[in-house]
Amino acid sequence: MPALATFAIAVAEHATIAGVRVWRPLLAPAQRWPLSTDLLIALLSFTLTLLLWAQANMAVRSFVDVGTFVCAFVGNLALLWRRSHPLSTHYVVLGASVLVYLGSMTGGIFALAFSLYSVGRHAKDSRASLIAMLAALAFVAVDSFIVNPPSISGMLGAMMVAGLWYVGRRYRFRGEYLRLLEERAEHLERERSVEAERAVAAERTRIAREMHDIVAHQ
Repeated sequence: MPALATFAIAVAEHATIAGVRVWRPLLAPAQRWPLSTDLLIALLSFTLTLLLWAQANMAVRSFVDVGTFVCAFVGNLALLWRRSHPLSTHYVVLGASVLVYLGSMTGGIFALAFSLYSVGRHAKDSRASLIAMLAALAFVAVDSFIVNPPSISGMLGAMMVAGLWYVGRRYRFRGEYLRLLEERAEHLERERSVEAERAVAAERTRIAREMHDIVAHQ
């Protein structure tokens, strides 16, 4: 579920995927109201977390449970800053996931899936982005291979961590490549306009010179 939701974010943030134009009614709201979109993502992530806890029959019985609930709320709320501060948001979400795990021994919060994609998509520093992903991978690996016996689900979880970050990073590189292409096209268009203006000016100068020669001859 978080992987599908994260893929929906990727589609909403890009106008083209493999040269195919994304349906504009889905794209326009996400680009026009990014804060509202991130608020909906945070609410969706928090709701999915609560549903996960409900299936595990978790209830608020002590101060530890209250603290766990607060950590989950803060971790999901941090997604509001996933575009402007992707690294800080990711570490807040990761820290909240660790605290929730220690307090309830659950798999953390769904916000971690969104922050992994966001740190790959929006972080400018590739090295810092990779370190942030490895930190999340270490958390998942400890739970899947040290605390619990190794299993296929644990391997899939670790692969999902790397996969979500990789998808975000690929989209960032693609976005930068398209931006460079647009800048180059604009530069060529400006050069073409300048050359056209120079050609017009040269033609006017030639005509004026010929008219001057004709008048002087007459």
